[in-house]
Amino acid sequence: MPRLAAAAAVARRAGEVLRRGSLGGLRSLSTLQTSHAASASDEVLVEGKASARAAVLNRPGHLNALTTTMGSRLNKFYESWEDNPDIGFVMMKGSGRAFCAGGDVVNLRELISEGDAYKFGKYSGVRARLVDKDMAPKWDPPALEYVSKDMVDAYFAPLGEFDSELKLPTESREAFI
Repeated sequence: MPRLAAAAAVARRAGEVLRRGSLGGLRSLSTLQTSHAASASDEVLVEGKASARAAVLNRPGHLNALTTTMGSRLNKFYESWEDNPDIGFVMMKGSGRAFCAGGDVVNLRELISEGDAYKFGKYSGVRARLVDKDMAPKWDPPALEYVSKDMVDAYFAPLGEFDSELKLPTESREAFI
């Protein structure tokens, strides 16, 4: 029971530090140029010890929603950490009350309205790079725009005659691969 009380005290102190915004010990190590304000360099922070690193998403006011700048910085960090044989453990976490709310839709809307297809495509490929470790997607079709209605019908079935919701087929193992 004393260990549980001590752990709770540490968690409370960590929460207070995050709420105050003083993230001591964290620093941005990126050398990427940013097109945003100077605070963009603090959107992804790094903490770590000799053999471990943690990328900290630091946009608590936006529930740590990812931007293209953050995706580029994360890619750069992970590539450098992969090449370092001394680093054996890497993790990602979020500051504030949310880990990551997904993509920043305001940022996406700006990219689309500016007509910057390259940045939009790069933004869409962040998951492929970070999760699949590959810039070329391994799925077919490679983008949502190439998905036909027949493909959707093949993988999903209506719940009932009058329901507009979909369910994954349980007979087809292919839908889960």
